[in-house]
Amino acid sequence: MIALLHWLGYGVMLAALAYYFITTLQWYSYRLERAILHHTKVQWHFIYFLIPYALYELLSMMPPFGFVLSLGFVALLFKWHKGLDKPLVVTGRVKRFFVALLFFALFFALISRGTHALLLPLLAAWFASAAFEKLLFAGFKRKAAETLASRKELIVVGVTASYGKTSIKNFIAHLLGAKYRTYATPRSVNTLGGVMKDINDDLPEDTQVYVVEMGARGEGDIAEIAEFVDPHIAVVGKIGPAHIEYFKTLENIRNTKMEILRSKRLEKAFVHESAKVNPDEKVETYGKGEGDEVQLAPMHR
Repeated sequence: MIALLHWLGYGVMLAALAYYFITTLQWYSYRLERAILHHTKVQWHFIYFLIPYALYELLSMMPPFGFVLSLGFVALLFKWHKGLDKPLVVTGRVKRFFVALLFFALFFALISRGTHALLLPLLAAWFASAAFEKLLFAGFKRKAAETLASRKELIVVGVTASYGKTSIKNFIAHLLGAKYRTYATPRSVNTLGGVMKDINDDLPEDTQVYVVEMGARGEGDIAEIAEFVDPHIAVVGKIGPAHIEYFKTLENIRNTKMEILRSKRLEKAFVHESAKVNPDEKVETYGKGEGDEVQLAPMHR
């Protein structure tokens, strides 16, 4: 009975810590450095990971107490989960992480009873799954790049903003759809991985205009999307303090949004005046006067 309680407590605690770990990583595009050093609520790392981990290691040699602690932690984590704006999305990557965790948990359970019995399988599962995902990502990226390269006549419109990116994207797609065979990234797909998956799986072969939403949780996020799809036209909506907890300053937000202009094929950009950029032959600003509207230039291909 004591041994059973030990292993049940161990399994429950490991799964709970892993849930917090992978949820946090998903918010930060699975970038470990961002999740650890740039988390907007660093206290969560202590409340939902470090303190429970340390307490369990202290009590694990007394199985009944370790088991009770693990159940208490699950209850605490469930309450945390219910209050999240963005709970964990169980993607293929998340599933593969937990499969790797199960493997390493069994492996280390056989060879170790030390104080790192929880931490070692968690870290091993992360690094193993991250290496595997990197290989998958490279393959997906190569396939998506080949698809875009083969669509010589495809016009790409990139969209970003602090507010209403999805609405702007849908509005543009609706307008252009009256004249062109137009397709837009679905729902709120706005990361490089999401865009690549969309290109590989869902972009219709007869598409003439592809409207791509671009989001960011940190510097460089929009740049990597813009440099990959190389939009011919860029639309930047209103920029403000949305998600400023990730960027720290409004200037950082502006600079990140303006990464969309890094496209090598950029022909025209329509940028809201809140970006505070100087217009030129390629960049047109809007939004200074009430009722100002973006007039998309005719597209010739």
